Amino acid sequence: MAFTKLVNFVYIVIHFVAIVLFLYGYFSLSDNQNLDNLNQYDNMIAVKPIVSHCELYKKEPMFKKLVFVLIDALRADFISVQSMPFVSELLNNNTAIRFTSTAATPTVTMPRLKALLAGIRPNFLDIIRNLNAGSFNEDNFISKAKEAGRRIIFYGDDTWMKMFSKETFIKFNLTYSFFATDYTEVDTNVTDNMRPELNQLEQWDFMILHYLGLDHIGHSFGAKSHLLPQKLHEMDYVIESIYEKVSAQNEPYLILVTGDHGMTDDGNHGGSSSPEINTGLLFIHTGLLSKMTWANNVLQSVQQVDITATISLLFGLSIPIKSHGKLITPLMKHWSVPLDQTTCYLFENSMQMKNLMKFSDATVNILSKAVEGHSEYISSVNKTSTVLKSVEKNYEEFLQNAQKEVIINQEYTSSIGLFIQVIAILMCFFSAIKILENEYKEVNSVIFNGNLNEPLQVFMLFAIGARIVLLGSTSFVEMEPFFWSFLSSTIVILSALNFFLVQRTVPSLFNFMSLPFDYAVGIIGHISAIILIRIVSSWQTVASRFSKQQCILISGLFWIYLYRCDTNFLTTYRLPFFNLIPPLSSLFKARLIYLHILLLLMENFFKRRNIDFDCNLIDGLIPKRTRRNNELTPSILRTFTVCWILLICLLSKLVNIPLIAISIGLEKIIYSITKWSLKNDFSHLIYFVSTYLTFGYTFYYSQGNSNDISTIDVASGYIGLDDYMPLFTSILIVSNTYSQLIFWLLMMFVRITEVKSNLLAFRVTKAITGTFSFLITSQFLTVGYFMIVALILRNHLFIWTVVSPKLLYETFQSFLIFMVAVMVTICTQLGR
Repeated sequence: MAFTKLVNFVYIVIHFVAIVLFLYGYFSLSDNQNLDNLNQYDNMIAVKPIVSHCELYKKEPMFKKLVFVLIDALRADFISVQSMPFVSELLNNNTAIRFTSTAATPTVTMPRLKALLAGIRPNFLDIIRNLNAGSFNEDNFISKAKEAGRRIIFYGDDTWMKMFSKETFIKFNLTYSFFATDYTEVDTNVTDNMRPELNQLEQWDFMILHYLGLDHIGHSFGAKSHLLPQKLHEMDYVIESIYEKVSAQNEPYLILVTGDHGMTDDGNHGGSSSPEINTGLLFIHTGLLSKMTWANNVLQSVQQVDITATISLLFGLSIPIKSHGKLITPLMKHWSVPLDQTTCYLFENSMQMKNLMKFSDATVNILSKAVEGHSEYISSVNKTSTVLKSVEKNYEEFLQNAQKEVIINQEYTSSIGLFIQVIAILMCFFSAIKILENEYKEVNSVIFNGNLNEPLQVFMLFAIGARIVLLGSTSFVEMEPFFWSFLSSTIVILSALNFFLVQRTVPSLFNFMSLPFDYAVGIIGHISAIILIRIVSSWQTVASRFSKQQCILISGLFWIYLYRCDTNFLTTYRLPFFNLIPPLSSLFKARLIYLHILLLLMENFFKRRNIDFDCNLIDGLIPKRTRRNNELTPSILRTFTVCWILLICLLSKLVNIPLIAISIGLEKIIYSITKWSLKNDFSHLIYFVSTYLTFGYTFYYSQGNSNDISTIDVASGYIGLDDYMPLFTSILIVSNTYSQLIFWLLMMFVRITEVKSNLLAFRVTKAITGTFSFLITSQFLTVGYFMIVALILRNHLFIWTVVSPKLLYETFQSFLIFMVAVMVTICTQLGR
């Protein structure tokens, strides 16, 4: 037995190692580019004359100083006359020009910083690294500026200091980006440090300001919060302060204002919806720069990676070597930049872009035509603007086509390596099934010979298999919440039919009171379950409506309570001695709840040690020796479940609190109509486990989760914290995200361990092991199949928006289910 468990554990470890290898190989697309061997254009004629001609514009850049204002989560539509009046005034008098900057997924801070500074598409796994950013080794705008002797100062998000060394900046001061409940001090600190620098412009060349308050308001209160317009007014005032100071110098300075990503109406981000990828982009110039009329009401869209190439050229710096951004030419036209200068910028941009990959022949020919025309123009005596406009058009066409080819190119993915990893995963699956066979000899007849005694068992195995197969459709991945809702309703309906067939009678509405008690309870239970499932399925629709009026509703309930107390219908519980207790902050109250959870867990430790953890007002906390309980396993699991309920009530959004109560009530009903399946038969146990897993996923999606990264509630990770602690924050976010799924898994194990020996012939440990094996095997099969799907769809349109997030979700759920199973196994061992 011990040897079998060791073998099982080894196979599981191998499986997780294979998952890590697959993810690393699948997402590390940009690390294998070999730019040294792609010099396919070195034989172009007349390149040197163009380089010599354009060198002047590198020696004399258009701007002397840059103020880079990065407003975290600045959605494109946040820039308006009402929210940012000063910016609107600059747009109206053509001092500023506005674009919509389109970001790629994942829309979280660190990957977007890489896109802004290096002009590259970041690795999708950066969404995980975003929680603890590492050094940025790619060639980027900041390193180019430092090499060119530019003096850079930085104030804001500490992510920058994780990406760059302290020597990069001559001055810096940090704010902590992950403490999402702070939306005031994080910005006040940046502004306070910025003001003195505006009075000593001669001491720096580039000033970078990263404001976090807008993003934090979104995470904590949503995009519809009344705090958001106030924050936008604050940002508008910051821009006004900067402009007034730098414009007084009458020198060509550039103020660049943009966001790293947007946000949904719920305030989250990470996905690919329009509000998340479309960010505001402002170029504000000062000095004697000429300008032409610009229709600011007609927004042009640019790629976020274009910002890197543009500011590099404007400041006479080399474009980062792996950048696939292109010059924003409408900006040149707005500033009436000479056509010859614009063409030189496009030439340098094209020479940098040409070495990224082997482009199509049609794209190569466009560049050849542009270079030849440009060379002829330089060497000609009679220079005409018509020729130069044609050259400019060819350069722009090349950059447009080249950028598209770079974005869709996937040739750096090692297909052979990925297939090897998939084979390793499938080997692990085969091993897992063999482990399941070793645990239960009956599984061979259940899975392979179809030896099933109940139609419900057949249906559940078919549903699980169908769900795995349907994951091959991206449409199903997007609509998966509806599958689980439908499946849970179908289970209850089939259970009701089975119930009536067993009773051999159909209930009569006119003779309901004469029915046996158990029969009446069964009818009521099934009807109640159907009603509750319908409510849960549409919960987020109801919740979204409720959230808009929640303040009014809560206030109304508060005054109703006071009214009833005054009219003696209710008794107030605020006793006089309560006034002796000082007001407690929400932070302290949250920590008290964590303390209660800790005490409950400690109580089980003392119970295991044959100690009763007695708590009363007289004796205080006095451990007392008592008789040991012979049935500790259900008690330990129940205590852990109670602790879990306390925790998720604290972490959940207000609108999801009733969902927890519905979940607890529905679980009791589901157990009452499925407990017959806990027999001495593995196939019946599969039905019971599958049913609980189905309802776990139903509630998981009903609480607002999806297969999109943007639905993760980051704000829950900071409840009860006054500082950013990566490990604890991550645990709280995961606990809130998977709160309902873990609750149903815990209750499933509680129900199995509570069954008496006369109902469950084989030992509880055997049942726990069987459940554990079935959960792990089914989840591993799902992950392995979806890895094959992801490999096949690696060139699909939705690879980064649908397939990749789902792949991360499924692999993490494997780890989560494994951890829950391990925890239950430990509790079982403690209760023996």
